[in-house]
Amino acid sequence: MFDGGGSVERFAQATGISLDDAYALLASGRTRRTLTVLSTFDPPVTLERLVEGVARLERDEPDERTTTEVRIALVHVVLPRLEDAGLLAFDPATGSVTVEKRLETDSEPFEGVNVESATSR
Repeated sequence: MFDGGGSVERFAQATGISLDDAYALLASGRTRRTLTVLSTFDPPVTLERLVEGVARLERDEPDERTTTEVRIALVHVVLPRLEDAGLLAFDPATGSVTVEKRLETDSEPFEGVNVESATSR
């Protein structure tokens, strides 16, 4: 998925976050999958749609356990970290996720992920 540090550097430049923060965020596969799913929708994205997309990237046919694990990780770890980095806003009361900075799947950090199978219904 990555060809060394260059793609992470491009991600940091495109989003305006520090290189250290970019490496820390993109080290997590679940965070990369979350960014991939978010980049395919116009904001705001519902938490449920995001959970479904990430779960489908992790497993072709996610079971209830996978979906629950993804939801917990997104709400308690992934979304707060992305929000702290200034990449998105998450409203737990409404379940709304709004991307604050442009995220694109045609940049290298997200290449190689089949977004179509995760977001089609």
